[in-house]
Amino acid sequence: MFEFLPEGRFLTDFEVDDHLLGSGGFGCVYKCKHKLDLQNYAVKVVKILKKTKKKILREAQFLASVEHQSIVRYYQDAEEEDEIDTDEEEAVFGTEGNLLFSGSVEKGVVSLLFIQMELCHGNLSEKLENLVDNPELAYNWFRQFMEGLSHLHSLGIAHNDLSTKNIFLDKNNNAKIGDLGVAKEVGSTILTEDSLGAELYRAPEKKKGVPINSKMDIFSAGVILYELLYPIKTGFERCLLLQANREKGELPIDGHSGIDLLVKNMVSHHPRERPTASDVLALLPEIKNEFVGSLDRRLRGI
Repeated sequence: MFEFLPEGRFLTDFEVDDHLLGSGGFGCVYKCKHKLDLQNYAVKVVKILKKTKKKILREAQFLASVEHQSIVRYYQDAEEEDEIDTDEEEAVFGTEGNLLFSGSVEKGVVSLLFIQMELCHGNLSEKLENLVDNPELAYNWFRQFMEGLSHLHSLGIAHNDLSTKNIFLDKNNNAKIGDLGVAKEVGSTILTEDSLGAELYRAPEKKKGVPINSKMDIFSAGVILYELLYPIKTGFERCLLLQANREKGELPIDGHSGIDLLVKNMVSHHPRERPTASDVLALLPEIKNEFVGSLDRRLRGI
């Protein structure tokens, strides 16, 4: 294990906080304060390997091409390189000595991609763990991320990995779609396992090799809507219910109102039965009271 300190411009512009916001197979996301404007941002630090370079750069390209109030805002990115003179476990540190990520690398040049993004404060998955006790807020979250999804679809982009972990909340508690790492243009072909998306939110037709389309995102959004409308007490129970839905198309829905019908249509195993994102948004004002009322009744019954 040894320290690797990038000497490029990007990190020197920031003070890297010790707080890790998230991590994955390609790198980590840190809270950073810009030394010039003194504002906090999320900076994603990603190792670029030959086999993953296309995927990583695609996320930056997608982020740069979309601008919407319900999509995590992109500011800039920079790619930097540094020479590694031995084969061993590697630890990447920021300019203040903060650990950015660790892993194994081969001798030679290491490439890093830094993506500066809007700083968010948690995600929907974390909120659902403690149950959402504000029906009006839950409605707003669903409306907001559907607005972001509709915008992506209007650009011919499918998120392809929509889940509660990829719906982030900003400082004003607004919901925003993020993590476009496996986003694809509509009509693209699924080539790898990691481009299938989170299993419990995955449209069943993905395994059949069907080209990517926006209705796959609608299935995922329908699962999220179900989680908002039908509070689930434990993670184990949530896993069982969502697994049964993906395999058999079965979600226990106890109502027959417009909002319950919307859930059923969105998670249908027949893509043609699913509405578009714009269809959902057009319907929401009519069924807002049903959404808020039904969630309120279920919360009081827990």
